[in-house]
Amino acid sequence: MLLALTDAHAVPLRLFDGLEKHIKQADDIFIARCISVPLPDEHGWPYEVIFPIEAEILYVLKGTREPGPIRIIVDGSFIPGRQYLVFSPKGGFAYDSDCFAYGELSTVLMPWAYNYKASYGGKPVDLQVREILQDRLHHIKSEESKLIKQKELIIKALGKESEHAPPDGRVEAPRP
Repeated sequence: MLLALTDAHAVPLRLFDGLEKHIKQADDIFIARCISVPLPDEHGWPYEVIFPIEAEILYVLKGTREPGPIRIIVDGSFIPGRQYLVFSPKGGFAYDSDCFAYGELSTVLMPWAYNYKASYGGKPVDLQVREILQDRLHHIKSEESKLIKQKELIIKALGKESEHAPPDGRVEAPRP
């Protein structure tokens, strides 16, 4: 019998339980630009459900971190070049990371190339976070109708094929 052991990594899952508590529990809150993400494996996932990204801190709202490079453990989809609001508590390091942002509302995608320091700098942290979240909500609402329309057109384009799509949403092209 052959047994293989690999490193096990555990990070606490943060559940969102109100904005004030979320801000208070975060040791660091910052804006970071995603520099790179791991390449997907044969299943399309980078490593596991959580994975490390290389990022650059652009602006610190709370905490002792300084602008510059950082390796963050995240869950979800990250796009190189895009900026994210990151809430990071102490502990939970894995993959030689500097911090983790894993759990509900631990990262929030920001609008393209937004100057946060000029827009929010100097205000109390809770007000900065609220304004950033309001901007994101406004963006989501403006994109929602476009996405619904696009979904309807894709379903129409695929016709009956869309009824047989696998649960992960992937549709394979017909084979000759």
